[in-house]
Amino acid sequence: ASTTVKKGTKRMNSKILQEYLGRDPSQSFTTIRDGFVVIGEEYTPNRNNYIGIEIEVEGIESGAYESWLTRAPRWFKVHADGSLRNGGVEFITLPFDATYASSLLNYFFTSLTRTNPGFTFTNRCSIHVHLDMTDTTYWQFESLYQLYLCFERQFYEYAGDVRENSNFCVPVAATPFEEYFFSTTKTRTWNTLLNSIPDLDSAKYTGLNITRLRDLGTVEFRHLPGHKRVPWITKFIQFIIALKKFAITHT
Repeated sequence: ASTTVKKGTKRMNSKILQEYLGRDPSQSFTTIRDGFVVIGEEYTPNRNNYIGIEIEVEGIESGAYESWLTRAPRWFKVHADGSLRNGGVEFITLPFDATYASSLLNYFFTSLTRTNPGFTFTNRCSIHVHLDMTDTTYWQFESLYQLYLCFERQFYEYAGDVRENSNFCVPVAATPFEEYFFSTTKTRTWNTLLNSIPDLDSAKYTGLNITRLRDLGTVEFRHLPGHKRVPWITKFIQFIIALKKFAITHT
């Protein structure tokens, strides 16, 4: 249920990020925590830092990764992706605290290299980061969105030219987002926003995709091309968390 934060300001009435993997919050938390026990790290998450990561990879041998997934911490689910080729799959994490992204990604890429040494990233591959917004008010979300617009140029500069020139990662500034978002004639609430977001298929390929607010309660940062440089990926995640922390305290 929605939780009143202050008069006239409510959190999103939505299930937490775990929903998109079909698991309830307690199962998801336990799975993530037990995975860190396996690698010898204590997991004490901060609710405001929840993210999910999608990693698209090609050159995967199905038998090898399936065997690895049965032995590894159950942090990932594997999906087929029609945009990928040559044994391409998408690895999707359970929701977890972004503070632990470096440990999780290091484990992932080390294991994947061992079991699938021929895996590769092509220009069809990318990395997406989902940021949980179900713990925020509408005004905190709007602050984050406007902050993103201020820094969108820097997000693309960090990620490189490949994604900016991709039809699957169009800059928000190049789209008519004002038509459904910052209208001064609308009542500024979660319900108003969620009802005005374009259909998923017509708007999901922007650098910051807000269409998943409707079904997942997340915003999706789609800027990064496929790569296994963990410090580079985790720095990008830190940028995202910094935006949210500022938005929560500066509405």
